Amino acid sequence: MYLVNYFKTLKLKGIFKMATAHPLPIQNHTFFDSPQPSPRLKSADIYDLAIIGGGISGVSAALEASHTTLRSILLEKGLETSAAVTRANSGIVHCGVHTAQGTLKAQLEQKGRKIFAYLCKSLNVSLRRCGELVVARNEAELNALQELQKACAALDLECSLWGPARVKLEEPNLAIDSIEGALSIPETSVVNPFELCNAMANCAMANGVEISCGSTVTGIRRVNRLAEEDGDALVESDPKVVFELRISCQGSSPIYLYAKTVINATGVDAGSVTELLKDATPISVTKRRGELYVLDKNLKDVVTRVIFSVIPNSASSKGMLIIPTVDGTVMVGPTSEPLGGAELNTADVETTEDGRSAIFAHAHALCPRIVPEEIMYSFASARAILPSNDFVIRDEDGFIQCAGIQSPGLTAGPAIGAYLIELVKLRYPSHQMSSIVKPPEAWFWYPITSRLCRTALDKRHGLIERDLNFSKIVCGCECVTEADIENAITEGARSITGLKLRTRATAGRCQGSFCSNKLRKLLAARLGVSYEQVCRINHNTPMDKAYPSSTIDIKLYRPLDCSEAGIRANLITNLLFGPKHTEKTALNAFSLSTKLVQCVHAFDLVVLGTGPAGLGAALAAYDANPSAKILAITKDPYVGGSLMYTLHRSCEVEDGSAALTGPEFAAQLREDLMKTGVITILNTFILDSSYNTSRKLFTVKCMSANVGQLEISAKAVIFCLGSREKHRFNAAIPGTRPYGVMTADAALRSIAFDNVLPGKRVVVLGSGDSGLLAARQISISGGHVLGIYEPESHLVGNPQYLDLLTKEFNIQINYNKSVSRISGQGVVESVCMASVNPLTKGLSADEAETITCDCLVTSLGTLPQLALVKSMGCKGVSSQYCGLLVDNRCAVASDKLLYAAGGNLHCHPSAESSFAEGKLAGFNAAMDAGDTARPYTSPSVNLILSETNQSDIKYFLPQSITPLKRPTDKSGETFIYFKTTRAMANVRVTVSTASTGKVLATEKFREVSPTVVVKMVIPNLAFQDLVPGMNIVLKLEFDPHEFSVKVADNHLLGVFSAAIPVLNGSKFHVIVKNKTPVPVNCMSLVLKELNETSAIRIEAPVSAGQTVLRNVAGQTDFVACESILAMK
Repeated sequence: MYLVNYFKTLKLKGIFKMATAHPLPIQNHTFFDSPQPSPRLKSADIYDLAIIGGGISGVSAALEASHTTLRSILLEKGLETSAAVTRANSGIVHCGVHTAQGTLKAQLEQKGRKIFAYLCKSLNVSLRRCGELVVARNEAELNALQELQKACAALDLECSLWGPARVKLEEPNLAIDSIEGALSIPETSVVNPFELCNAMANCAMANGVEISCGSTVTGIRRVNRLAEEDGDALVESDPKVVFELRISCQGSSPIYLYAKTVINATGVDAGSVTELLKDATPISVTKRRGELYVLDKNLKDVVTRVIFSVIPNSASSKGMLIIPTVDGTVMVGPTSEPLGGAELNTADVETTEDGRSAIFAHAHALCPRIVPEEIMYSFASARAILPSNDFVIRDEDGFIQCAGIQSPGLTAGPAIGAYLIELVKLRYPSHQMSSIVKPPEAWFWYPITSRLCRTALDKRHGLIERDLNFSKIVCGCECVTEADIENAITEGARSITGLKLRTRATAGRCQGSFCSNKLRKLLAARLGVSYEQVCRINHNTPMDKAYPSSTIDIKLYRPLDCSEAGIRANLITNLLFGPKHTEKTALNAFSLSTKLVQCVHAFDLVVLGTGPAGLGAALAAYDANPSAKILAITKDPYVGGSLMYTLHRSCEVEDGSAALTGPEFAAQLREDLMKTGVITILNTFILDSSYNTSRKLFTVKCMSANVGQLEISAKAVIFCLGSREKHRFNAAIPGTRPYGVMTADAALRSIAFDNVLPGKRVVVLGSGDSGLLAARQISISGGHVLGIYEPESHLVGNPQYLDLLTKEFNIQINYNKSVSRISGQGVVESVCMASVNPLTKGLSADEAETITCDCLVTSLGTLPQLALVKSMGCKGVSSQYCGLLVDNRCAVASDKLLYAAGGNLHCHPSAESSFAEGKLAGFNAAMDAGDTARPYTSPSVNLILSETNQSDIKYFLPQSITPLKRPTDKSGETFIYFKTTRAMANVRVTVSTASTGKVLATEKFREVSPTVVVKMVIPNLAFQDLVPGMNIVLKLEFDPHEFSVKVADNHLLGVFSAAIPVLNGSKFHVIVKNKTPVPVNCMSLVLKELNETSAIRIEAPVSAGQTVLRNVAGQTDFVACESILAMK
């Protein structure tokens, strides 16, 4: 009753946007453990209506049924509604002009279209009325546009014919030269179909309809119903025959349900479900696969309307389209590929190489900017097609068929639901109609909660003030907060996929590399299952305990209060500063408010990111100008960035006396940072940035956890945000989308931060440093690496790391091999490995090998994080390596004080190299920000490649060298980095002037290869006499004199680190390393003992350097690499 009154209040006040999801009602399903013989069933034991299928048709029927007093239940075999075809369609709300008129399909499409906007507004579902453009590329298609215009007039749709000039004005990215004309129809809209379907399901559930997910109907029969045991006759209107449904729930024993009327809305499975009822009229359903590809947000504005081509009358679908989405991306597709078999299976929803090629050939011809390299992710689904190509909705004596609901099924969905329930009502006498329909006051809307990313920046404080968890960003790519995740779980999310489809977490550029582990933790905590179980959740896999299916099984979520006093305390928690500041002086840099926290005065310099490059920049900037106001910002709760999960010992201290693990190097840099006047703000995501030309200040807009919106002003900015690894979709690997496909960085974070193996049987694709290190760390932690497969003909990473894998674990690398297909439902089950043609780079299907595994780790290269720096005034990106154009001072090509270092520029060979580059950027930024005017106003000296080396160099930087004007710079050095396209021996590298050939610097290399970034260090004095604007040349040439080379021992052999449990500590585990190298033949013994964590008991507190394990396997002691505080 409270729930009803609560929503009545909302409805009366007109409040549809909520900050916190209200729990759905607790359900008590009437199921039986066995069939009831000659069932003497009480009325309370029989449902009035059972709806099979939780797609758009079934859920629409459920929502319509919620307006009645009929006791109704919806059965869905997936874990959540909209788990199959509905969630994976194009999301277009069609105008109706492409549908053959006079059909049931056309009739319901028009009815559905007219109520769509009201439905979405009432449920707080995003709907974008973008319109559509049907383009014609020849005379025949122009004539077809005339016919479409007549069809629009018949449907009372606004439309207009455009010539090429208007098309170019409105959609400038289309291939204008090939377009003869177009028809614009503003009525067309786009929606997120999963969001809509689940909002409708929740509203139906809140109004009394029961929903049982994970419930597969395996049998249907009609049974005669006898009078109740007390001898009373059946009510006149009650049917003498009811339906008995046999249901399989999550692999358990069958249960049974009884209903007076059944609706079959199972989409592709409609034919097989119909076969379960002996007297039902058979339905012949054929399947067609539709693949869709979502493009990177770089192309979010490539079109503003849905782009159609003219569709031939004989076409089986609406063709391949370019589709803007409500989430700020663009999709291309779908295909329409015939499939065999009656039921939907895993192979039906795989993406394919042929489908991708066909879609991008079509899309690129329409819009040249659309290329396969811009794929962010892809998916596929199967559509149900009937021979009539129309919808079939009919009542067969209480068994109501709803089949053939293909496009425009989403648009027609609401009308289909109304049509189905009207058929149900017709089974009752007319005099009972008034008692079947609920009075208006007994029904209410149940809108879904608002999401932060869909809220304007200037209005987000409203959500944060009501729940401070909206300030905790979990998924940075899509700006998804902890409150968004918690609300989604309250509203029915029961899996990582459910969270993704509701919130877009894991759907962004990194595809979950940074956020999936956090999502697993949040989901496990609410559902009461283990962290490991979360990724195995699917309706075919029985859980170790009963899986939650209703609100009663999940823990209640409570919003976090927001107050100025709380924000003050939380901000102090997020600030990191040394003894040069007190809490008061650190807080005095900010003005506090629940709406917006701002800096009181502009900072001289802001460093974005605190990995090795960011820390180097902050330290060097302070050393160069100790009076400067410097702020560093990181999204992490610590400083160190990638160092914190770099468990191998490769970080050399400055005197070269020892090799440190990443966490140890980070701790050392943190100590140095605390000695400065730099303020660091932790747990803070950067959302947006801009530049005020009149004030000559940057504005960086952030979201700080437990604080809220934060706005920082600065004279200069250094970008040290690193890079992200390419994922499977960047490499266009087809197949299904199971859990267990992750980047090597994500695998290393899982081990270092969560002490969780990414898989037990792991395939590694790619031989970059991160892939080799992930393979080693997985092996150290008890996993089995089945092999490393490299698409190229050569090693990409450090040969020293491969040497470790070969000698310590006998792991071999396979060259010219790549994954051609990923298979698995829920989790990875296998990958198909094919040979790569070294010349064409194509895959050979004839030599494919299927490898059974539960995890695929990819190490396919990195992509710099450039979106923010582009928005702040960067004027160029290198076409060679897709990185920023910079000079020798790490100044970005810009007229502003903008700098970049570390992974933002390129992939560094070591943490020390990234740190050194950060120091260079920090020094120059601090010096420039301290001047009253920009010191370098003359043109730079351009660094160019020798004509003879154009095909030898993959990339080089910097692209320019700024003339030197200050005495302080003369003691500095310029770094020149380059990577070759092939291996070369006995190489002499020279830098000389183009006009005179004067050699400025030269260096010899015994060998260079595509696997290693070459670094030249040149004193700045070499460039002091250069004339601005001139060219200097980088040249590689063979030197006939063989260079001497010392072959160094692999100092990492038998040296490793691992994560082991710690009790009662501020962290659940501690990173440890062995004090002395372990002989290769004893590695397995040490690792076996180390991985038997049940025998290990380490109590907090733990100090860095403390010996925590002694004489492991009789070989070595282990010391802690980090300090862990004791918790009460």
